Amino acid sequence: MKPDGRKFESLGLVRDGSKSTDTKNVYEKGYHVTEACALTKNGHPVSIFSKVHSSKEKDFTSINDVTFSAMERAASLFGKATFVMDRGYDDNKMFLKLHGLEQDYVIRLTARRKLLFHGKRIPATQLREQRKGKIKMPLYYKGKNMMPIFPM
Repeated sequence: MKPDGRKFESLGLVRDGSKSTDTKNVYEKGYHVTEACALTKNGHPVSIFSKVHSSKEKDFTSINDVTFSAMERAASLFGKATFVMDRGYDDNKMFLKLHGLEQDYVIRLTARRKLLFHGKRIPATQLREQRKGKIKMPLYYKGKNMMPIFPM
């Protein structure tokens, strides 16, 4: 955040997570930061990708492209990895990219996500409340069987 900044290059508007609430988003001048970390065998986080960027930059395409670059970097460094991501990454584009890179992943689903379970579309939150623990089922996207969420 650079709320008082006037002469910074490519200064854009970003969501201020410390001032935003569930009912109201607050935007301030600043930059986006994309960071990807890996855990060592001892559990220490190590940065493998870090980029400060702005949608006001001349060559900026999208935040997804920056995220995809981080994913590609991790895949090139480790071959096979397990990506752990929060609700902001519950997006079909993310699932398809990770599937295309042949990576494992755990992504926390949003309340809007619906799952097809026993022939019915059920909100992920409702299914979570009904069933405590892992749910073993194939993952489908646009009618294509991609891969099981958990090994069956």
